[in-house]
Amino acid sequence: MVFTAPYERAEYHPAEITPHGPEGHPSESHGLYDFYDDLPPWQNVTGKDTTVILAQNTEITSLLQRHNRETTYTIAFEHPMQWDGEEHVKDDQFLPLMEAAPDQIVAFSAW
Repeated sequence: MVFTAPYERAEYHPAEITPHGPEGHPSESHGLYDFYDDLPPWQNVTGKDTTVILAQNTEITSLLQRHNRETTYTIAFEHPMQWDGEEHVKDDQFLPLMEAAPDQIVAFSAW
């Protein structure tokens, strides 16, 4: 489970401390979600009104519903799409849990 924050990229300037002093290395740029290769399309947005949309009666549904009133979000995702033959359909390995509006998913599970 990943708790999200707005997407950001940062520039790093690594250096190695050697017996002769610091030696710089090429700079690197990393994004907050670089660890997740299948990050769906997103946008940094902030809000408070959310709806639990997971229909299953599970512990995660109860947890989300219990905390829904005080939930805020700072990023929203689109449901990723995939091809099923010649039809473009929603990826069934992506499970929206909460949304701020239709197609603004603020919590999801993926496998």
